[in-house]
Amino acid sequence: MAQVKGTSLLHRFQVLEKNATPEQISRIIEKVAPDLRTAYLQKKILPIKWYPIGWLETLMIAADEVLGRGDLAYCVDLGRQVSAIAVKGIYKMFYKLSSVELIFKNAPMVWKQLFDVGLCQAVIPHKGEGRMTVSQFPDMPKSLCLSLLGWCEAVIEMAGGKNIRIKIEQWPGPETPLVLAANWE
Repeated sequence: MAQVKGTSLLHRFQVLEKNATPEQISRIIEKVAPDLRTAYLQKKILPIKWYPIGWLETLMIAADEVLGRGDLAYCVDLGRQVSAIAVKGIYKMFYKLSSVELIFKNAPMVWKQLFDVGLCQAVIPHKGEGRMTVSQFPDMPKSLCLSLLGWCEAVIEMAGGKNIRIKIEQWPGPETPLVLAANWE
């Protein structure tokens, strides 16, 4: 079973607690997996511990149903906002002083820190153009794909990219990887 680091869950909860009313948070918590609900309410989610990927999926779907339109589009915005929380302090300075190409090439290292499944690869075929693939994760939730899209867009922006165009070129399937394609100036 695929797992995700607690930091991914905690960062999303931070975004939700910042943007949602207490009533909306309660509605979101009621919709998540029961074991996630218990862990959140008892404040037992630890940043360095591994948790079922289903927890992340139910959290993003619930957030989209309560704060979005129920079409998972909110997951893109959630990914953008999570990147702002995750990339702070010295990392934020590194992103600002680095190039988009270098940050993009480091995506596989970041992936390994957050997920125990999937092989992430990033290539820069030309200046201002990048492709990221995540393979060996056939049941990758659509909500995670969209959140990753938002995350990547925000990170490219943090590293100085302008006029960013990013899209999901290929959705993951049993035999196909997720492919994100990005262009920037």
